[in-house]
Amino acid sequence: MNDAVKIVPFGVVLAIPDWDDVKNNYGIAGGPIDALEISLGAYVIDGKGDNIFSRVKDFDEGFIKITYNF
Repeated sequence: MNDAVKIVPFGVVLAIPDWDDVKNNYGIAGGPIDALEISLGAYVIDGKGDNIFSRVKDFDEGFIKITYNF
């Protein structure tokens, strides 16, 4: 089972060459960052009785994984 919701990060670039006249002198560009992948997840453990899961149920974990391909 390897289901995932993918959200593609979005990058924005802003250029202002003349700060005295920003209204008439600016440039903006944006687009998806194809080489960047961010994964969030969690391992939740629970159990009742006398078994291995009930003994480790207080060891839940969360993680973040960032991958960038050059």
